Amino acid sequence: MILFGNFISNSISYRKKGIGILRALGCRKIDVFSIFFFEGLGIALINFVLSLIGTIVCVVVINNYLTSFILVKASYLNIGIIEFLLLLLISILASTIFTYIPTTHYTKKNPFDAINGK
Repeated sequence: MILFGNFISNSISYRKKGIGILRALGCRKIDVFSIFFFEGLGIALINFVLSLIGTIVCVVVINNYLTSFILVKASYLNIGIIEFLLLLLISILASTIFTYIPTTHYTKKNPFDAINGK
């Protein structure tokens, strides 16, 4: 999550001049936020898929280890629809938060100051 937030924050800060230009052309703050939100959402969905694959692999490995260690054929850890939805919710919520904070910081600035890098 920290790396994901850092990536989105740096992506937005590198484009603060572009944010200033958009604001000078008359874009509203919500328009600028939506541009970066959909970029972050795409990255969040990729992050979600990788997290889901990693979670499933870990669950299978741990279940196999525990089955061989305890010698009882049972499924100790399960991943179901609730865990799937929880991972999806966390990814989308993190994307929204990590996009909202830097964009509001740069859209509050005067467009002239944002273009000049102040």
